[in-house]
Amino acid sequence: MLVLICCAQPAAKSDKAKLISRMARMGQPMLPVITSHRSPATEAEVVVVVVVVAVAAAAAAAVVIVVVIIVVIVGLVIIALASAAAG
Repeated sequence: MLVLICCAQPAAKSDKAKLISRMARMGQPMLPVITSHRSPATEAEVVVVVVVVAVAAAAAAAVVIVVVIIVVIVGLVIIALASAAAG
C-alpha cells in the first residue's frame, strides 16, 4: 500500500501520530505470529545432523587438499618450463 500526503503546511506531530497509528492498524504485524510449536529434536535427528555436518566438513577439507595439490603441481610445471626456457 502506498500512501502519498501532499500538504502546503507541515502536519502537526499529533496528526502524524494519528496517521501512523491508522496505517499500523490497517497493516499486518511486522513479525509473523508463530502458531505451532515444534517438539524437541529426537536423538536420531541430532545424530543425523551431526553426521551431515561431519560429512560436509570432510568434503570441504578434501576440496582444500585438492586445491593445494593443484597449486603445487602448477607451480612445479611453471618452474620446470622456466628452467627449460632458460637453459
